[in-house]
Amino acid sequence: MKAVILCAGLGSRLGGLTSDCPKTLLPIGSSTILDRMISSLMEHRITSIVFVTGHLAPRIKQHVQERHPDLAAQFVLNEQFATTNTGYSLMLAQRAIDGDDFIKLDGDVVFEPEILTRLLQTHGNGIVVDRSVALGDEEVKVTLGSEGRIQKIGKDVPVASAAGESIGIEKITSDLVKPLFTALEQLFLKEKRMNEYYERAYDRLIADGVLFQAVDIAGLRWNEIDDKIDLDRARELFA
Repeated sequence: MKAVILCAGLGSRLGGLTSDCPKTLLPIGSSTILDRMISSLMEHRITSIVFVTGHLAPRIKQHVQERHPDLAAQFVLNEQFATTNTGYSLMLAQRAIDGDDFIKLDGDVVFEPEILTRLLQTHGNGIVVDRSVALGDEEVKVTLGSEGRIQKIGKDVPVASAAGESIGIEKITSDLVKPLFTALEQLFLKEKRMNEYYERAYDRLIADGVLFQAVDIAGLRWNEIDDKIDLDRARELFA
């Protein structure tokens, strides 16, 4: 199994903190967001990791090569990082994934290792969902059917019908790799919807009958870092 970490974004909502430092390399306690993520993956013997970079890409590559020389690391550059979003970044990882099972992680999420353990224990395709958080318009939300099957995912899911928030970590099995990248190519290469998130492709697959299991992590610690408030909260949670 491989992992794909999406860390191409500008992190503009963090202001000057990311002008000369990629968001994923911001410190959380004695480590960085990215190093915490890599450590969790290595604890589960996942050492083949694809890094999709953009903003300050050489900094991330140098950091990984110096701090984690034993990784089987591949680096994919999103040259259009300033005008595209996570879906386009994921699409670019297709060749590096090479049809394997993989864990996809947003490069700005801090989480306790048990979350990854629960995801890996799930049979089939899984999406990590926190059912205990307050929801608003900006969160990526899910609706659920029987036995935790995800029925819809996206920011456009109405709050009233949402069952929880997708935190940006998923497991994709090898049989779904080709359909997933076909859906991503449809969005970006054919429809030219260059600023879509990868959840749009997931949602289309779900509508076509693909099963994604919600992996409930209510009560476990995690934090997505979009702005300075998020960063301060993550540093409190993981001090």
